[in-house]
Amino acid sequence: LLGIGRDKHVAFEAVYVSNVTKEQAESSEYTPGENGVDQIHWCLKTEPDVYELRDLGIGKCRMAVAAPAGFRDDTRRTLRVATKFARIASRYYASLGREIDIVHLNGSIEIAPILGLTDVIVDIVETGTTLRENNLEVRDTVVPISARLIANKASMKFKTDAIEKIAREIVKGGSV
Repeated sequence: LLGIGRDKHVAFEAVYVSNVTKEQAESSEYTPGENGVDQIHWCLKTEPDVYELRDLGIGKCRMAVAAPAGFRDDTRRTLRVATKFARIASRYYASLGREIDIVHLNGSIEIAPILGLTDVIVDIVETGTTLRENNLEVRDTVVPISARLIANKASMKFKTDAIEKIAREIVKGGSV
């Protein structure tokens, strides 16, 4: 988290993303943050009301649907989907008009089709190595993902100049 005080000094605070509430992310007390992998997970799950300032072009991966090799979807029955990103999976399949049941899992989601718990998974994929090791293959990309510089809307409204300066310096690779 990054805070800008009344005296325009910048304070960085290192915190575990799991300890940041959605309300804190949207609070004017905290401003931009760089989204690493843990933060991407957190943002995808909580969907905070923030501005995306920059795509940093790093940490590139994708949210994907994966299934066992040779899997054929029987559209006459409800598709069982393992994921920790239920809202994203639900919206994706709703856009396809496909009825699904979500199985909420954390950890090794790839195991769900192997154990017969689900038909497919929706998860973050970078190289696909873990999928291949579990005899799974990507069937579709739901959304591309990368690290982003974000700012909450309240801070952006009242601290625009300071936030834009920070964003420019981060992009240039300079010090804030």
